[in-house]
Amino acid sequence: MDQIQSIKAELRLRHWAKVIAECQASTQTVKAWCEANDIHIKTYLRPFDCSSTP
Repeated sequence: MDQIQSIKAELRLRHWAKVIAECQASTQTVKAWCEANDIHIKTYLRPFDCSSTP
């Protein structure tokens, strides 16, 4: 079971790395990019919140 959780965590990291890279590559603000891509701004910013739990 632990291996499955590790794989899921790795996939989540890859997904968010791709999302963040796409956002940073755009000319839009983070807020505008999130709105255009149907991502809630708090969901986007959560990986940067050190107090959040996975």
